[in-house]
Amino acid sequence: MLTREAFNALLKTLEEPPAHAVFILATTESHKLPETIVSRTQRFIFKPVAQEKVIGHLRTIAEAEGLEISDDALALVAGYGGGSFRDSISLLDQTRGQSGKVESDFVRLLIGVPTNEAIASLQGAIKQHDAAGLVRTLVSLQEQGFGAAQIAKQLGKTLRQDVIAKQADSSVFELLQKLLNVPSAHDPESFLQLILLEHALQGELSAPPAAPTSTPRPTVQNPAAAAVTKPTPVAARSDAPKLTMQTPKPVAPAAATPQPQTPEPALEQPPAQLGKLIEVDDQLWPSVLGKLKKTHNTLYGIARMARTNFYEDGLELGFSFAFHKRRFSETKNKDIIAGYIKELTGKDIPIHVVGIDKDAAPPPTRAIVQPGAVDSKDLAAISDVFGSAEVVEE
Repeated sequence: MLTREAFNALLKTLEEPPAHAVFILATTESHKLPETIVSRTQRFIFKPVAQEKVIGHLRTIAEAEGLEISDDALALVAGYGGGSFRDSISLLDQTRGQSGKVESDFVRLLIGVPTNEAIASLQGAIKQHDAAGLVRTLVSLQEQGFGAAQIAKQLGKTLRQDVIAKQADSSVFELLQKLLNVPSAHDPESFLQLILLEHALQGELSAPPAAPTSTPRPTVQNPAAAAVTKPTPVAARSDAPKLTMQTPKPVAPAAATPQPQTPEPALEQPPAQLGKLIEVDDQLWPSVLGKLKKTHNTLYGIARMARTNFYEDGLELGFSFAFHKRRFSETKNKDIIAGYIKELTGKDIPIHVVGIDKDAAPPPTRAIVQPGAVDSKDLAAISDVFGSAEVVEE
């Protein structure tokens, strides 16, 4: 767990070690050691100790301590250590609390490993497709304190021995894979019970019957009669409704103009159904902008640059930038504007968004100020930033 800086500090000491010191570095993640460290050390790889050697060492300790323990119990203690003398000796020390001779059943209770008889009972229930007996055995093991992970591990060892002895069919491999996932399951007990029942009842459960159709088919006695009474297709009936496509209105050809290398999108013309231009209250659109500024500040920044024309049957918003036009072409944004207009006028006015020439003069910016508060220089500066401006005295 040393950092790179710590390794660099250690490297200087390893290059010039004191004569009286020997450094021993131990790790289970040797791939994380820097190459500069590995190249200056001797490397020894430790491997798990063989179980026979562990059993022999544990028997020597037990005899020296006067502990009477059976060979089966010693094998369980050695197997629990997984090739580690330390873990095996620690478990052996825990067995000293047993009065008399230590048997394998006592060691199984200490480490939570089910008995061979219980595992054999599980195997028998699986082979005989006995779901009730399988559940009873699992519940009994759980009541005795055996966890699902240990049951799955012990059952997996037994099944692997059957595979090696060629006493199992090919379906056992799928079960072995699922048993490996028991310890990491959200609910190990339920998951173990589910996979064992699935394997035990494989091929025993019948498929559910198909649901009957709501409209039974009539039995045809005479094929010739059936051909006569065959229903007429909908498309061939004279009384069936017909869908017709509307013919688009002809568009007058535009005058031929030289096309630039990057053509601009064509400007939309105001719809003919909008009717004539009408006059509205001068405060209508500023009031709409005021409401928009309070609730949708981003849309307000775009709407204030729009050219507005009120027609008999709608409001036309013209934008010189394609991005602004696309934003206000969205239905939700047009609905916001229409809602504020209805709130102010009580009328539903459709909103139409069009593009306008970028070179067209923008609508004048109107500002209400006190008389004499803005001189000609200030007005010129405002016009440079926001376009043509005018001062309305109030």
